[in-house]
Amino acid sequence: MTKIVDSMNGLIRSIRTNNLPHSKKIFSEIIKFEGKITKEITRKVYELGEIFEYSDGSYFVETINESLKKRENYLLRLIRQEIMYNSEDYSWKDRFKANQSDLKKYPQNSEFLNYKGLLYWDDNDLDKALRYLTMICNAKPKNVNFIRNKALILVEMKRYKEAHQLIEHALGLEPDYEKLSADKEYFDLVEYGDNQEERFEKVEKNVKTNANFIKNIKFEFIAIASIFIVILTLVVKIIKFDYVNYQSLNFWQIVKTQVAINSPWLVVILILIIFLASIFFFKK
Repeated sequence: MTKIVDSMNGLIRSIRTNNLPHSKKIFSEIIKFEGKITKEITRKVYELGEIFEYSDGSYFVETINESLKKRENYLLRLIRQEIMYNSEDYSWKDRFKANQSDLKKYPQNSEFLNYKGLLYWDDNDLDKALRYLTMICNAKPKNVNFIRNKALILVEMKRYKEAHQLIEHALGLEPDYEKLSADKEYFDLVEYGDNQEERFEKVEKNVKTNANFIKNIKFEFIAIASIFIVILTLVVKIIKFDYVNYQSLNFWQIVKTQVAINSPWLVVILILIIFLASIFFFKK
């Protein structure tokens, strides 16, 4: 087992240093492996797959495809899966087709069912993705990788409490697995960002509501305030009117005099009342 892990470590180093001839030589030895696939080997396959996010994996996928035509090899299917998943050189249909081929050979294999769930996640079918991940987590309750993937999907669905509970459970199973601590920090960050976004949306909604309210009342307020100011001005003018010079006039004559003197103000009040009435009329 140590030999295959060492070979995969050597392959990872060769690919990272762009030493393709050496990578081909090591890979030619790896494809001959027929032993039991342990958790250590599987995680090394995950690590190998991740480097193809930045490297060309076409040679290795083509080599695997040719090798599978001659003899069946579960490890090669697993490696192909991880390369295709991480590489941008393959479409969702390419990945799905390869996964169907793998499941045809290994119908109940948890790794390939896990991968199918991830494919549905990539296709934004979160309900179906969660269904697959739940199924394999029930079948393999101690597989931390499957638990992680299910938790990641729950985060995508904004079911943060359930996601945190799963990661805490996974940490209980493997407290030294570094990716779990990184997942926990990621979940906290996403949840915080989502909460901030919700707060911002609420504030934005309140601002818009207040803006609409102000927009609706500003003309009415201006008209009513203007009427009030004009009436107040008239009252002041009437109070300060020099009635001594008009002692010979009776009440109605004084009223007519006030109307004549303050007619411009009365016209302004009339215009404002008409304006205010038109606002209410058009709002209805």
